[in-house]
Amino acid sequence: MKTEEFFKFFEELHETEKKIMIEKGHDYTRGDEDKLANFKRTAKECGITPLQVWFVFVHKHWDSICTYIQKGCVSSEPIEGRFNDIRNYMALGLAIIKEQLDKDQTTSYLLDRTTGEKRQLS
Repeated sequence: MKTEEFFKFFEELHETEKKIMIEKGHDYTRGDEDKLANFKRTAKECGITPLQVWFVFVHKHWDSICTYIQKGCVSSEPIEGRFNDIRNYMALGLAIIKEQLDKDQTTSYLLDRTTGEKRQLS
């Protein structure tokens, strides 16, 4: 694929993903203004962090792509949709991280992956 053709494809991909984000987003947020509401609500219900919820949600799409790579097909929806979803989930994951970093601007910490607890860095 030539560079010009790739960037045209890339722009079309972005427009498709933006449309998907808008259409699916309303249902997932239940109309909440907070784009990350679904992650926060599920995290609270499960006793885990929003980023851990994000990982579970994005991982199912990754599993589908792995199936496509191994078997050459998937049965539930077109593979392009899985790539669109993963790209959208990457933006959502970064938004979760950005929001957390913005809240903790003055404090540097590590998140313990096992317990989900914050440990302040020295």
